Amino acid sequence: MLNEGQTCRDKYVDIAKGLAIIDIVCWHISSKIIPGRFLSFWPIVFFFLVAGFYIKEEEIVKPIKFIAHKLKTLYLPATIIYLIAVLMHNPLCHWGFYPLGSAHPKTNIDFVIWDGKTYLFKFLKTIVAPNGELVMGAMWFLYALFFALCFLSVAAYISRKIFKDKQRADILWFAIVVLTSSISVSLNIIYNFSIPRISQSLTAATFILCGMFLKQKLRLNFSNWIIMVVAVAIYLQYIMLPHSHLSFHYKFPDLILPLALGIAALYVVLFISKKIERIPFLSDALSYIGRNSLYIMALHIFGFFLCTLLIDSFGLSENLSMASSLYTYKIDKNFLLWMLYFAFGVFVPLVIIKIFRIAQTLVVSKFSRHS
Repeated sequence: MLNEGQTCRDKYVDIAKGLAIIDIVCWHISSKIIPGRFLSFWPIVFFFLVAGFYIKEEEIVKPIKFIAHKLKTLYLPATIIYLIAVLMHNPLCHWGFYPLGSAHPKTNIDFVIWDGKTYLFKFLKTIVAPNGELVMGAMWFLYALFFALCFLSVAAYISRKIFKDKQRADILWFAIVVLTSSISVSLNIIYNFSIPRISQSLTAATFILCGMFLKQKLRLNFSNWIIMVVAVAIYLQYIMLPHSHLSFHYKFPDLILPLALGIAALYVVLFISKKIERIPFLSDALSYIGRNSLYIMALHIFGFFLCTLLIDSFGLSENLSMASSLYTYKIDKNFLLWMLYFAFGVFVPLVIIKIFRIAQTLVVSKFSRHS
């Protein structure tokens, strides 16, 4: 996963991933500069759809090997990042990013200084089911992606065991995934019943499978102007609705609406990305951001925290108040402050990963020389 060239095979898809992760960074900046209805939920569904573009059926039907690979390339790096965040809990409290006596905006649990016993418990819990660190607020996506891929692999294996005929097996595979996702969504809406991580992952599995179907079966090339116009119309209708943000936390009214809107946004963004691909500097910059989008997803809130630390250290926060998310100060329409948070949210993760890759290369080369 730390190889920046292995996650995507088409430059225009990398560019689209760059646009999507920029949207997510902007969404988490508490500002009135870009209306929320234009940012919204589409990048989340987009990333799950794109995750299905390059999955090979001959690999996903072998769950032991497939899941082992995803443990190494997805779950392990995500967990290492999360463990570092857990170790940083007390320093973040002392620095004021976790305001003592105030509650976490999502879990509603008060921030406190941890003792050694609590650290050990949180450390062990993170290995199994990481949750609750504010600075890692966007990490749920990586874990949902991992568990969704595991579920898809097991479902594919079961389908192949029941039916030797590939077409019948594929139909059963699709039915297992979609019906399970539908039941999960329905249970939450009707009975308010959901299982953390698992419920999100079941929904994500349907999106990933649809991404596989769009790219590998329908072979969409995202260059048809007629489809583009229809997709734009669907998405414009969505952003004009009163409820402009569909939460991904199991609150979908069904699978059809978010899937239709997500696919419409997918087509629009990939269509635009193909045009951007012709612009050398811009396409290179966006594709680089896209190739590292998972790390920006994981670390952009940490970048916000560093930005806030810089603002405080220069005494520029006297007239500012924290946003309800506790990620950034309230920006309103202060464009310079917005640009500062945006730069930290995007480039701090890129710098961290670049340093890590350089260190990784040096360590590997040193061990290679000694061996």
